[in-house]
Amino acid sequence: QPLMSLGKFTIFGVLVAVRTRLLPHPGALAALYFLLYSIERSLIELTRGDDKARVMWETPIGTLATSQLISLAAFPLALALFIYFW
Repeated sequence: QPLMSLGKFTIFGVLVAVRTRLLPHPGALAALYFLLYSIERSLIELTRGDDKARVMWETPIGTLATSQLISLAAFPLALALFIYFW
C-alpha cells in the first residue's frame, strides 16, 4: 500500500506540473492520467508477492497478471487519446 500511495502521489505531481500546459487541450489531462496509471499499475504488479491469489496468464512476452493485461490494453488506448486531444 505505501508503494501504491507513492505511485499515486507521483502521478498527482506530474499532473499538477503539466496542468497549465494541457489546459488548452480538453481531455488531454485525463488521458495522461490513464496513461500514467496503466504504467504504475503494471509496475505495482511486479512487486506483489501473492502469486497464488491472482490469475496468471501465459503470453508470448511472459507470465502476466490480469491487471497487467488490462494495463497492456489500456496503454495504447490512453496514448491514442492523449495524442488525439493534444
